[in-house]
Amino acid sequence: MVSATTDDPKLQKRVAKEARARRIWVNVVDVTPLCDFIAPAILSQGELQIAISTGGASPALAKFVRQKLETEIGPEYGDLVQLLKRYRPRLLKLPKAKERKLFPMQLIVLELELEL
Repeated sequence: MVSATTDDPKLQKRVAKEARARRIWVNVVDVTPLCDFIAPAILSQGELQIAISTGGASPALAKFVRQKLETEIGPEYGDLVQLLKRYRPRLLKLPKAKERKLFPMQLIVLELELEL
């Protein structure tokens, strides 16, 4: 995998051409037409992963949205993922889909009550 991070258009095209000739995926930062893939902005809180992409239209906007989400989605969401992971085997044993959907919310309420 190659990531070209230069602002020289000739070099960008050369890197993309040579990578493709070697059958290597290439990302030319901020030049979507030269990319085989784009890299989303990633928000990580433990095992919770949120990818934000504008399809290459505006990496700066994707970064801005990620930063805004970071103020709302803190480390407690990573903790919640761990809690749900621990209870998932029991959740899968619930017979009705409606019960399975409600279980995570019931668990969150229970955890919040225990903390109070």
